[in-house]
Amino acid sequence: MLCMNHPLPRIVLIALLALASVPAFSQSVVIPAAKTVSSIPLLALEGRTIAGLTVSTPLFDDHPLAVAELLGGKSQVLLTGSTLAVKNSQSGGPLVQVATPVWDVAGLVTLDPNLKTLTDFAGKSLVVPLAGGPLDLQLQALLRAQGLTDKVKVDYAEPAQALALLLQKKVDGACLPEPLVSRAVVVNHGIEVFTFAQAWATINHGDGRAPQVSLLARRDWATAHAEFLRALVGALRESVAAVNADPHGFALRFAPVLGLPPALVERGLSKTLLDVPTSADTRALFNSYLALIGETKPVAADFYFQE
Repeated sequence: MLCMNHPLPRIVLIALLALASVPAFSQSVVIPAAKTVSSIPLLALEGRTIAGLTVSTPLFDDHPLAVAELLGGKSQVLLTGSTLAVKNSQSGGPLVQVATPVWDVAGLVTLDPNLKTLTDFAGKSLVVPLAGGPLDLQLQALLRAQGLTDKVKVDYAEPAQALALLLQKKVDGACLPEPLVSRAVVVNHGIEVFTFAQAWATINHGDGRAPQVSLLARRDWATAHAEFLRALVGALRESVAAVNADPHGFALRFAPVLGLPPALVERGLSKTLLDVPTSADTRALFNSYLALIGETKPVAADFYFQE
């Protein structure tokens, strides 16, 4: 018979005591985010345990691939373009909008100081990323509202190529997302004619918010994890408030993560319209946006997650 002085039981006892002091394992939830300035409020939640799930925020570059991986179950929630969610829902897909924290992330940039308003681009040319994409839809709505649809030539190019076309003076203006707007202004001495929030407010009863980047989840996963998602939306709202209060500090913290100079990140953050409205306000803002861009096909009745 072994006594307590025997080394084996003593080792076992120490091991059991050590295990007892280890906190319970927390399951992770994967929420990919694009490697860009507007993702910073979500990236700030990396490693945070929310409602028993630890948040992981890997970066991605390919939005359609990220959506495919969400649909396939590789991730549980995704921060990506709001229009991707709308199109998925309109086609009968399983995605729901959990929250929308980004309402403007773009601007119109020119090298010509004489071009001060959108009407000044009559007879001129603009380049926009992605035909039928968010900026194109907003631009077309703005052109219609000012009677400029047939007066401004609109070409399309990938964002980096659009900036190159502007710098080569092959177009008169470029509609660009952050941080390319800030790069054009700070590095290339471009002029930001307006942010899209400023322009959108002129046709949206003074409200510049138009859905740009949303948190998405599959309907079945959202239903099964409603408590977590409600807590996540609350944490994201707090993170957005913190970023808005200290863009300089968050720029210094996340510039190395994004591989960008802090000055560009700080300007980009200051120009990005970050807000997490209530579920009811989010629905109203989406409805207003869809009406203004001429979209009549409805989304699913349960497309908007309810806090």
